[in-house]
Amino acid sequence: MMNVADIPGIEDTSLELLEVAGFRDLDSLAKAGVDSLANELTRANEILKIAEESPSRESVEAWIRAAREALGEIDEKPVTDSDSMMPTDFEAMPELAPVLDEAPCAIPFSGRQLAEAGIPVGEVVPGILLNRYTGDLEVRIDDRQHAESETRQPANQYIQVAEKPRAERHEIDVSRLRSIEEYARQNASRGTGRGLRRRESSGGDDKRFIREPRPETNAGRNVNSRRYIRGVLHTEPWLLRTGAVFTMILFVVIPLSLAITPMLLLHDGDPDAYHWVRPWWVVFPFLVPLFGICWLLWAYPCSCRICRQRLFVPMKHRKNAKAHRIPLLGYILPLAMHLLAFHWFRCTHCGTPVRLKK
Repeated sequence: MMNVADIPGIEDTSLELLEVAGFRDLDSLAKAGVDSLANELTRANEILKIAEESPSRESVEAWIRAAREALGEIDEKPVTDSDSMMPTDFEAMPELAPVLDEAPCAIPFSGRQLAEAGIPVGEVVPGILLNRYTGDLEVRIDDRQHAESETRQPANQYIQVAEKPRAERHEIDVSRLRSIEEYARQNASRGTGRGLRRRESSGGDDKRFIREPRPETNAGRNVNSRRYIRGVLHTEPWLLRTGAVFTMILFVVIPLSLAITPMLLLHDGDPDAYHWVRPWWVVFPFLVPLFGICWLLWAYPCSCRICRQRLFVPMKHRKNAKAHRIPLLGYILPLAMHLLAFHWFRCTHCGTPVRLKK
């Protein structure tokens, strides 16, 4: 059976352009419009740089004619864009602009949400892309004020559409609701803000309130010093302290065990030559599994308050530029030392400051 590659005049580069544009068989090529397909191939070649020159309009018209003849659709009338199945950009039409401004948006749902709600995928109406829509577009304009007064029927048995606003159903007085900024200003005027302050992002549009440490926490401390406690409050400060202690112990016990074990073996073989080796040093190799279990129980679960990455576990990825680091010691031991000494730290992975004191 004849395919697109068998049409005279279609080279390898032209065939690749047709495949990129979505015309992989004779049927789709026969239904294409000359001008639309020529523009589509030109745009694809400008982006991908497949051929030195884009196919001309005459070549595209000859390909479409050959495809129609191969399918038995012999017609002397030239193929026009009105006869094609090329996608149309309805969003660019001025007459549809007011309709699109008032039209609702499609809400995407994940597969997990559909599974939890028990909604079959086949019952979800797919959204269409109006900038690449094929065929005639059916537009229906309803009177929204009239539609709101009517009872809307659910799309299926799992979805129920509310007839009234949520606030009205629960008898909530919307006029009594206050924004976060109003609440913070009121507490600041009363002196009960408890450390709330507004932090503006670099753009100035995103304004959020964060809870600062208590005033007595940083009393008399320099803002630029390491002793100044800063950052978001961790929910498990004592777990972090315990994990840091066992991490530091392992950093000491493991090298000692590696150094002492061969000395003990040499002492057993020649006690006179290695008389300076003490027999009680054998306790250090047995401390490794003991503190290793403690590390698994209290240090391994410790994670960042923001990115949830583990703090005392080696990870092979690029660390944050502000992470605590000492040459030859890496990141984990300096983080544990900083955490215990100053009661706050910067996450090795995201760089967020996290504090352990209120």
